[in-house]
Amino acid sequence: MKHKKITKSDILTFLAKEKKELEQKYRVSKIGIFGSYARGEETDDSDIDIILEFLPQTENLTEIKSSLKELIMREFGKEVDICREKYLKPYYRNQILQSAIYV
Repeated sequence: MKHKKITKSDILTFLAKEKKELEQKYRVSKIGIFGSYARGEETDDSDIDIILEFLPQTENLTEIKSSLKELIMREFGKEVDICREKYLKPYYRNQILQSAIYV
């Protein structure tokens, strides 16, 4: 089955709609997109690049990121890459933050 073309707006709308649950269930303090979808340069093969940060004292981050990735993959049928703002590599940091769109 072919998925409909996903847009930046689709992803941002989903994240905004789920924001309260993302904070309560996954302890996400800040979330958005970056990369090809944020720039409007996505192709059919593009993954969804998520940038986020967690509330202080959040535990089980690996499990939380895995669950969050699964949630977004199920919604859009695309690969998802999750990066924490805190751990962006210095070389890419400015470029990523300039293209990031938060909800």
